[in-house]
Amino acid sequence: MLITHYIFEEKISKNVNDIDAHKTSFLLSNKNLGYLLFSNSDKPRSRYEGVFFQMNNKPYRVVADIRRKNREIMEIVNKFYSVERRFDENREKFFMPYHMNSVAYELDDEEWISLILDVRDIYKIPEFGRFYNIFEENNTLVIRYTQEGEFDAFIAINGASEYKIIDKWELASYEFDRERNSMPHEIYVYNALKLKSDRVVISFSSERDSAIREAMYVYENFSMLKEKNKRMTEEFLMHRWNYVRNIKNDEIRFAYLCCLNSLYQLTTEDGIIAGLPWFFQYWTRDEL
Repeated sequence: MLITHYIFEEKISKNVNDIDAHKTSFLLSNKNLGYLLFSNSDKPRSRYEGVFFQMNNKPYRVVADIRRKNREIMEIVNKFYSVERRFDENREKFFMPYHMNSVAYELDDEEWISLILDVRDIYKIPEFGRFYNIFEENNTLVIRYTQEGEFDAFIAINGASEYKIIDKWELASYEFDRERNSMPHEIYVYNALKLKSDRVVISFSSERDSAIREAMYVYENFSMLKEKNKRMTEEFLMHRWNYVRNIKNDEIRFAYLCCLNSLYQLTTEDGIIAGLPWFFQYWTRDEL
């Protein structure tokens, strides 16, 4: 697998063997206490992978996996504000609009993907009282999740030309969690549906109308929001460009840019998050 970092019309690439490629992953944040994290392997390796959003200032796991039929990755490209993965027959692209509660997913060519859900507080793993209800409203797919006796939440999905409801619970085994002795390393996730699309937006909220509005807005302004992410990220990195461009070693220069971007991704309107994907607190010792 080829790993490429690309920014300011510059790039650096490196081939990694299959064993090392299997252990790599990528992470993007929305600068709103949410993030996406996916392994570059044939299935997720941790319960901290997936797409996470904040609700009432607490992080929730929402999407456990976005599953394609072919998962053999030829190249992964880090563009600092978005990530692309190239396959033999297609290419997928991810970004999270900054300061929103959505994830945007693209494919070069339309195909079927499966949406696997696991709506819950990131630190809680309930075994019972979990209910999903899938319906359509205003040309938007809506999934209502109920954690009995605790909370309701809504997922809104825009961009599917066709869909099939699967409605099936599956046991997910997480290799990395097992290696870390982080329990539990097996949990049940919900195979909600299959979508046919080349561009999908998934939004999350405690309120149905809010989730629907945001999904529609992001879908209708997809390119503008992606360009906004690009501009904001590049403006941040440009503050250090006069220093960075004098670093002659390409690997060190890109490593420094990646470090700067990691700090930027951790920054929200409330402060600097301690560290993703495990620590969502704001600690003064990390911000000083």
